[in-house]
Amino acid sequence: MITEHEKHQLNALLAAGYNCSQSVMLHFLDSLPLSKEQVLRVAQPFEMGLHQGSMCGALSGGMMVLSLLLPAIPVCSTAESDQQNDARATLYEAMDTLASRFQQTMRACACEQLLGMNVNEGNNFQHAAEQGLFESVCPRALYAVVDICNDILQHKQNALPGKTY
Repeated sequence: MITEHEKHQLNALLAAGYNCSQSVMLHFLDSLPLSKEQVLRVAQPFEMGLHQGSMCGALSGGMMVLSLLLPAIPVCSTAESDQQNDARATLYEAMDTLASRFQQTMRACACEQLLGMNVNEGNNFQHAAEQGLFESVCPRALYAVVDICNDILQHKQNALPGKTY
């Protein structure tokens, strides 16, 4: 379960102007093999549903966190190795869990559906801001993603002795 402290941290990241994807990744920064600058640059294009109203930026950020923190998919020759297949299966299972639990919690995975409009079209960004959608919907999306990622990573940590997140 996400803690009040984590919620406060996520709210502070949003208030500081970070987008949803950046906020999720920054939440896990101490565990990531990236610098803060790298996280900010990598996550920038994922805001507002890839700037098209598609997959929620928080959800995209969670997918990147899982990819960085779960066992790496080894770079091999074109021949698939068992290790490569196992790592890929672990990651895809975690991604599927994140997406399905997010869908159950938020009732949608696309930014456009979550906000009820594509904020990248016309005056919709202004309308969403005036309606308080960024303050009411986006934090809940962040909380859901962080909570689900915490669960997934804790479960994987228990399954992978010696690996800490």
